[in-house]
Amino acid sequence: MDTNFFVPAPNNPDSSDNKIRLLFVGQHMRDFDALNYIIPRIKSVYPNCEIQAVFRKEYAKYLDKPSQVSIYNRISNEKLLSLYQKATLLFLPLIDSTACNSILEALAAGVPIITTDVGGNYGYIDDSCSIQVAPHQYGDLLEAVIVLIKNQELRHTMKFHARRKALNFSWEKISHSIQTFYQNLFQKHVFS
Repeated sequence: MDTNFFVPAPNNPDSSDNKIRLLFVGQHMRDFDALNYIIPRIKSVYPNCEIQAVFRKEYAKYLDKPSQVSIYNRISNEKLLSLYQKATLLFLPLIDSTACNSILEALAAGVPIITTDVGGNYGYIDDSCSIQVAPHQYGDLLEAVIVLIKNQELRHTMKFHARRKALNFSWEKISHSIQTFYQNLFQKHVFS
């Protein structure tokens, strides 16, 4: 994870324009049914909420109401970073997961995360920076989104913890761990 590139916004977007932005990134193993459930319900409560999605354009067919979503595809890393930095939260319901780059990038950018409690998510996110909901519990996902939208203080606390958590996965730390692993493995096989 490039924690030197994916960084929090230099100023707090919550205080700069007061826009609510839900960001959805990627397409592999994403729960589009959950996204379709959330969109009209959030829009009915917060009509000015911006739903932003980054995925290949052919995945727009999975949206019930694509007109209610700002879809981005084939964007630069700088644009992706900007979307993370301006996001109120990353809304990323998943069908399954081992490790998810979108979650790691959001963490590094200091974005609170709402996702599904599946696969390996528990290995790198926790309650300090995310809300994880059981699979197919769309009402709980909606409730989590509303809780974070309403509670600016909680979002700020989660942003802080997200960035701290991401630093544990920086390239520097991970490469050192991998190097140590291979050194230990080499020593066991050469000297045993």
